[in-house]
Amino acid sequence: MLIRNAESTSTLVAGSGLSGGGPLNSGSDVTLDIGAGTGITVGADSISLSASYLGANPTGTVGLSVVNGSATTYMRSDAAPPLDVGITPTWTGIHTFSSQDVHTLGIDLSTSGRVNSQVADVPSAVSLLLKPNVALASGTDRWTHVMQDSAGNTRFSIASNGGISLFSEGATNLGLIYVGGAAATTMSYGIFFSPSFTGSGAAGIAGFANAISGANFLPKDSSGATHVSFIGGYFANESVYAQRAHTAGNFIGGLFTPISGWTTAASGSTAHGTLYGIYCKGVPASKNATATAIYGAYVANMLTGATPATTNSYGVFVEEQTQATSKYGIWLANATAAYKAIAIRDANAWIGSSAAARIDIGATEFLIQSTKIGFFNTAPVVKSSAYTPTNVTTDRAYDANATTLDEVADVLGTLIADLQAYGLIA
Repeated sequence: MLIRNAESTSTLVAGSGLSGGGPLNSGSDVTLDIGAGTGITVGADSISLSASYLGANPTGTVGLSVVNGSATTYMRSDAAPPLDVGITPTWTGIHTFSSQDVHTLGIDLSTSGRVNSQVADVPSAVSLLLKPNVALASGTDRWTHVMQDSAGNTRFSIASNGGISLFSEGATNLGLIYVGGAAATTMSYGIFFSPSFTGSGAAGIAGFANAISGANFLPKDSSGATHVSFIGGYFANESVYAQRAHTAGNFIGGLFTPISGWTTAASGSTAHGTLYGIYCKGVPASKNATATAIYGAYVANMLTGATPATTNSYGVFVEEQTQATSKYGIWLANATAAYKAIAIRDANAWIGSSAAARIDIGATEFLIQSTKIGFFNTAPVVKSSAYTPTNVTTDRAYDANATTLDEVADVLGTLIADLQAYGLIA
């Protein structure tokens, strides 16, 4: 019989027909002598229990497979084998971690590709936080978040300065949002903005109520920023692609088509407000600031060198407006007497309107380069054959009641010369 007392001492006690025994913790072998007893007919033999059948420390590890074992020692009640950290189990339950776990080689989401968040819907709560714990010390040339496709091509990245790049990692200082791509793509849009809205609850923008804006450019400088230029939009074709022939293509800085999505029935029955291709909003009078110059639209020299070679270059090109009751190519509104609606080259050559239905032209010199001229809605004609009076004495003053034929001829000859000087007659 094997007995274990409260002090955790194991003793082998001889039973009926046996003799010997003793404690198993003594370090010595324990022998049971077998004599004649109940159920025992053969004596003079013995059974020896080796002292090696004692408690020992665990030597195996806990894994995912059964290990029968072969050692003759047993594991004590307060012992525990180590966990095999190389196991790759398929967990069937949900694990809850009370502190952050660390994955040195990253996390593979296998076939699910999912990261779920159960953060409660309370003020200031963050549903998903991706935060690098290494402080930035190498400038702004580090990417904090990068998403790639299966081939390793970058599709989305966030720089350490907060800039976002789509389809390329580019340079970290290109902008807050950079859309690029090293590989060829068939996509037509760098950014596609197509909001669905209902009701009239949209916010007002620049004086327009219930406005939907594709982009809102609102730069804010710091107190120490000087000599900064603010550019709302910048369109520049990559030079490497401009070297290729795109004879059927166009480079368009901005394209405005407000009714491209209307159906025939809707466009004929639905009333809309004014459609603006470009709307330049004035600076409110309450803004206390000064500016060297203000341009509603500024068109710089489109070609500054001999190349690229082109046939025609237009600063502004306006097609005829054909589908309206009143059609205007350019409308200059609210002209006053001193308003120079169009100034050419400098302030000394201009076109204005000092009164309704009137055109004023101001210039130090006025040159009409035309082969035909017409006045008062008369069809333009070429200049007549040359007048060639001779022996004319310049005379621009005469008394109609006391004159001579020679004086009248001189005045007429002087008038012909003046008209020829203006180029009105040949």
